[in-house]
Amino acid sequence: MHGEAEALIQLTLTLSQADPAAARQTLHHLDHALRSARRLGTRPLECHVLNALGEVLLGAGRSEQALDQHAAALELARRTGERDEQARAHRGLARAHAALGNHDQAHDHLQEALGLYTALAAPEADQIRDQFATTPKPGA
Repeated sequence: MHGEAEALIQLTLTLSQADPAAARQTLHHLDHALRSARRLGTRPLECHVLNALGEVLLGAGRSEQALDQHAAALELARRTGERDEQARAHRGLARAHAALGNHDQAHDHLQEALGLYTALAAPEADQIRDQFATTPKPGA
């Protein structure tokens, strides 16, 4: 079951990036993966799916809903100690806030993501540094 959920996540993310019109079907598959993760009690996978949902929703222009999914992922990832998913959630929250024009919140979440990705020695840290160059400064 865990492998099935992970495969669904990867498939749906690939589909949604290749064809934005597939977002509705993508969300259906991710909802199925989320139910599977919850049924199995696999909290790390649940965090992963919640972040994936946030990313797909943001890509579909549904920023408010993306905020909800990334916030849920962040809360769960903090409880379970999943630092990579915490970083991913902060990055998603930053993107969603930026899309909504909430530049102060976007900056704060980028800072959090950068700190976590740097501590994890993840390549995403360099991407976040680049993102700071294009994100309006707080108060702008």
